[in-house]
Amino acid sequence: MDKRLSYKMSIRLFEENKAFGPGIAVLLHKVDELGSLQKAALSMDMAYSKAWKMIAAMEKQWGFALTTRETGGRHGGGSSLTARGKILLGQYDEFMKAARSNVDELFDYYFSKDWLEQLRQMEEKSDEKPESSDRNL
Repeated sequence: MDKRLSYKMSIRLFEENKAFGPGIAVLLHKVDELGSLQKAALSMDMAYSKAWKMIAAMEKQWGFALTTRETGGRHGGGSSLTARGKILLGQYDEFMKAARSNVDELFDYYFSKDWLEQLRQMEEKSDEKPESSDRNL
């Protein structure tokens, strides 16, 4: 089996309080995809009340609506993203994509397969370091 070192990155935006992060981004994507906050919450195994509170907190933080809601009735209700909600979600997605790309490059630079192999082959009591620990970018 070929074990490979990896990383997991999570970025949250803050003002006074948390303003945006991966959880709300997934929720908004699901609302956009499924057309319903209730269906989005259900698809994420999340209580509707928690999803509603997340949306309300983010809308309060940003000062504008992220979703529009239509109450149920004969034709059913639903939710969709507002124009500003779509723009904010798109901007966050693009930021995350750029951040991942840069962090991928840094990760490969600092934790390359060769570097990791050198580290594993070192003598335990040695003070030597594998090449790259003092690299300049």
